[in-house]
Amino acid sequence: MSLQQYEIFDEIARQNNFARAAEQLNMSPSAVSHSIAALERELGFPLFFRSRTRVQLTKEGASMLEYVRDILQRERAMRQHAAKIKGLEGGSVTIGTFSSVCLYWIPDIVSSFRQIHPNITVNILQGDYSDVLGWVRDGTVDIGFETLPTGEKLNETPLHKDRLLCAAPADYVPANGKTVTTSDMESVPFIIQRSGYEEDTMKFIRKHGLKINAQHRVDDDGAIIAFVEKGLGISLVPELILKNTSANVKTYPTEPEENRLIGLITQTKVDLSPAAQAMHEFIVEFIKERGLYI
Repeated sequence: MSLQQYEIFDEIARQNNFARAAEQLNMSPSAVSHSIAALERELGFPLFFRSRTRVQLTKEGASMLEYVRDILQRERAMRQHAAKIKGLEGGSVTIGTFSSVCLYWIPDIVSSFRQIHPNITVNILQGDYSDVLGWVRDGTVDIGFETLPTGEKLNETPLHKDRLLCAAPADYVPANGKTVTTSDMESVPFIIQRSGYEEDTMKFIRKHGLKINAQHRVDDDGAIIAFVEKGLGISLVPELILKNTSANVKTYPTEPEENRLIGLITQTKVDLSPAAQAMHEFIVEFIKERGLYI
């Protein structure tokens, strides 16, 4: 069994397709097929179910994939550590993040980090909360931005308490004129994020037993603000999203107040590579220097 076979196995599992995996690896489809066939012979069982339309991991293949990804991650960490020992800082780090952090923090983080570590490649993957959690679990990313706690066996580093605010149309005024109460929220149309992005809002709704009139579900933070601006309803939105908006909307504190806790998550079973460790430390200092740290 070779490292290349492990890389091919991992890529097919990501793509669910032999041809796309071959394209990503700059290999011929036949070479990819021969490599997996050889690996299956060595292991003594099939790794994939194959059909004309799709490729799917077998139960045995899924159990092997966890070990293979652990080996690949450790191999990357070893190479980067060797480079550090030789005094040649390099390597790569992959960060998973959700939309508001990707929009308002990540560009400055990456730009500033590269000035200090120009030889480290920084890769960014954007998704929803569940995407980031899955990427950290399976080793797709080294570091993930997530709302804490996750309830998972992961290393968690709290960073910033982000208030939930009510975004409302420009002509909206809550009953007390200052804060949007739970009663206010039940009396007007509500705009909510789609599944995967709405956890902060739904946590508030469940916690206070609200019966909201959710008329619209949208994917994007910007779309929510656009819907609010057009007078289609109100929404609960993290303060990070609202700080730099130019939309003609009003923002009000909620009553009772609610926050989301943004933090970093990493695997517990694998030590961070030198590049990932440098990025982790840099992000914590970045948040502290801007007065955002909890």
